[in-house]
Amino acid sequence: MLARRAGLDRPTRIGLALGKYAITVDRADAPAPATQLEVVTPPTALPPANNKPLLWVLLTIIALFATAYTVRTVTQSPASVAATPPPIPVATPTNSIRILAGSPDRHYVDSLGHEWLGDRFFTGGRGVNTPSAWIQNTPDQVIYKGHREGDFFYEIPLPPGDYEVRIHFAETVYGKDNLNGGGESSRLFQILLNGKVAIGHMDVILHAGGSNMALMKAFPGQHPEADGKLRIRFESNLNDKAFVNAIEIVPGLKDKLLPFRLAVGAPTSLVDAKGRVWMPDRYVTGGRTVERLKPVQAEVPELFRYERFGRFEYNLPAVPGHQYQLNVWGAEQYFGVNTPAGPKPRRVFDIFSNGLALARDVSLADIAGGPVKAAHKSFSHLNPDAQGNIRVLFAPTENYAAINALELLDEGPTGRFH
Repeated sequence: MLARRAGLDRPTRIGLALGKYAITVDRADAPAPATQLEVVTPPTALPPANNKPLLWVLLTIIALFATAYTVRTVTQSPASVAATPPPIPVATPTNSIRILAGSPDRHYVDSLGHEWLGDRFFTGGRGVNTPSAWIQNTPDQVIYKGHREGDFFYEIPLPPGDYEVRIHFAETVYGKDNLNGGGESSRLFQILLNGKVAIGHMDVILHAGGSNMALMKAFPGQHPEADGKLRIRFESNLNDKAFVNAIEIVPGLKDKLLPFRLAVGAPTSLVDAKGRVWMPDRYVTGGRTVERLKPVQAEVPELFRYERFGRFEYNLPAVPGHQYQLNVWGAEQYFGVNTPAGPKPRRVFDIFSNGLALARDVSLADIAGGPVKAAHKSFSHLNPDAQGNIRVLFAPTENYAAINALELLDEGPTGRFH
């Protein structure tokens, strides 16, 4: 019988120190260090002709390396990961900046799929949670659930270029049914862009047409200053503090507002075959919406699925000193479609802009040559009111006014039409 080599049947301990990955080999009957993993393997002192035990040792070492690395990675301190500051959002042609004023922790994805981040880039003022009033004229209530108030300014880093600055408000402190009552002139403040007065006497109730109503003021052709920052300052004027609910900065045009398109009554946005984005309904008072299921003969039939009817008025953002083209689309989808046989009632209405009649006795069926066909009306060279709004009223004459989509195009400063 072959003699056994001395020590061959004596177990050996391999230790792998956590964090250092140092391997030690000693006898199993020796005390084990407290910080090592313990495995039992064949001895390392093997005859040169027998390589299998050595192979098992090497495989075991490799497995232990992988296990220790995984444990170390998974058990890193969560606090150290969370402490890493998020990247600063900077507007690019594909990434605009949208700020929810009032809290750095807020986050929201709006009805257009745009991401809004918490308050940042500000100096001064204080963040406030807005009372839980229902804000009219908007599908995006979250934008108005907080605000920054006082005397404060934003310094927003941007790459060079032309931008459209959109500032969002809703007055929830003053006005009818609000805590402090009052109305117009209860709160006045001014807004400066890069040191220049953009609005000298900002009265949100006056501009919006009431309290608890969404308002957007838009400013085209803005750009960062020499240090790469665009500055927006809010200064209190009278009675109470300046405030803002949200700030939106998107790549824009040098001297015009971007096209403003609404899919009237629609709960979500849609993109047509030309790549144009139509926003869900907003900035409107009065009337009601309904879904229509019959297909309409139109270039963009999706626009005619929803309809607003009744007596209603849109308050569309514009720039004083510019003129605008208004396009309105509608289709008669009730009279002559759902009405019984007999005398055919009609739908007739008037269209006004800032108190001036644009069209009277409008009949969608007459314009389109029958029901369930698209009718289009276009009006050029419209002037905003003194507050920089295009207010479009649809007033019934026979039965209710009704439309499906509208578009506002900036023709440029007065005297320049495109």
